[in-house]
Amino acid sequence: MSPPSDEVLDLEGSWHALHFLFTGSAWDGELPAAFLVKGGTELDTGENDEDGVVRVLDAGQVRAIDAWLQSLSGPALAQRYDPRRMAELGIEREALRATESAQEQPGLERLLEPFEELRAYVRDTAEPGEGIVIQLS
Repeated sequence: MSPPSDEVLDLEGSWHALHFLFTGSAWDGELPAAFLVKGGTELDTGENDEDGVVRVLDAGQVRAIDAWLQSLSGPALAQRYDPRRMAELGIEREALRATESAQEQPGLERLLEPFEELRAYVRDTAEPGEGIVIQLS
């Protein structure tokens, strides 16, 4: 595995809503769709758990995730968007709290930009054959 680049993508509170759009659940799902919350190799950073679990996805996993993400579109995500279910799971509340423009971009529109950023980031990482480090906190 090549060392990951120094580039960082911070999805703030939108990662959980994106996971829901990818899997239809708060914490479950099959890979590669559930890559934000599971998969890869967990690293022992020697730090406390308050910083969240750190996982490494190798180049092969990143390529599989890239292919999967490239197959998604805005209309496909729109069909998966269920604000009522997200609210029941506590997901939408997190996304709203973390998104500064929540009032300007209601609902799904607010998640499309981070989705496109994530898709581009994974694509840019997959092309040179690098891995990705994921930390949810």
